[in-house]
Amino acid sequence: MTRLAEAKLTVPEAAYVAGVTEKIVNREIDARIMRVIGRSRHRAVSGLDVLYLGATRDVREDMSPQLRKRLHDAITTAVKEARKIAKLDMFELPIAAVEKEMRQQFDTLERMKRDLIESRAGVRAGEPVVKGTRIPARQIADLVRQGAKSEELQHEFDLTREQIEAAIIFDRVTPKRGRPRIRKLRVTEHVPADR
Repeated sequence: MTRLAEAKLTVPEAAYVAGVTEKIVNREIDARIMRVIGRSRHRAVSGLDVLYLGATRDVREDMSPQLRKRLHDAITTAVKEARKIAKLDMFELPIAAVEKEMRQQFDTLERMKRDLIESRAGVRAGEPVVKGTRIPARQIADLVRQGAKSEELQHEFDLTREQIEAAIIFDRVTPKRGRPRIRKLRVTEHVPADR
């Protein structure tokens, strides 16, 4: 199992594990507090960045960008030097406590990617499906978004609760392939009111 601090996660995955929005992750990257790693189509951040996001989740808005950058650097240094506590002036942050808090989300994400969702060339043209079935993961997530109850889906598709949750998480953290749909704007004629 990968240690969170050593992981590489996409922006949606980092947001899921840290319990923040993708917008916050992207803002921290754009503010140069966190660095993008790798050269793929999608932005990716390190597990150290995710630890920082989790540590600042509730206090981020009260901190200046300079202070956030210093805290990020303190966390990074502490982990690289195998220290248990990141220190910044009078502030002390127990690294293990922060990692433990996010560990369940990270483990769920890893298990989903490893054991519950798969893509095979010969099944639905490589579309991600619930492992061991031909049921598209996004279809399950769409049905849940439309109001279908987990029990109904379990009965209808012969899935476990864990498989349904994995499909929902997959849909949340994995960008859809292809170009985004272009939304057509409905233009209506504006008639000024008589005065």
